[in-house]
Amino acid sequence: MKRAVLGMALLASLGVAAMAQERSEVVAGWTLADPATAVDNGSNTVAQISKTASGVTVTYVTFAKGEGGSVSTDFPATKSCRDQWFGARLVFDDPAVKPADVVRREIHDAFLKFAAKCGAAPVTEAALMAGFGEAFAAANARDVVDAAARKATE
Repeated sequence: MKRAVLGMALLASLGVAAMAQERSEVVAGWTLADPATAVDNGSNTVAQISKTASGVTVTYVTFAKGEGGSVSTDFPATKSCRDQWFGARLVFDDPAVKPADVVRREIHDAFLKFAAKCGAAPVTEAALMAGFGEAFAAANARDVVDAAARKATE
């Protein structure tokens, strides 16, 4: 797996995507949405899942054809720390590795980094991640359906 930590560009793109959504539904406590910007600008962003609990937000954005995605974990300010953000761009190029496991590991690492720097998060990782597997599968299923629809119009 190739991994590159994203900077402000990811935050900006996630912010724009969050402002304009086409389809949105709740899957296992996660919001599954299609960023309208994917249609508007031809980007390869297909679907986004996100969940917030006690001020902590996890967002995963899929890239077309299951090639990868980006994940961000945002923690609110605490008495000892300012807001903390951890994110990564992920490429799923190892067929032996399950993409959902890669994303889970990145989120787990974010919780570990936050704890090392700021102490306990305001929500447990387990509580925030409840339903993730189902939401991740739904986002990837939407990618497959949308890819078929795109191919039919070519």
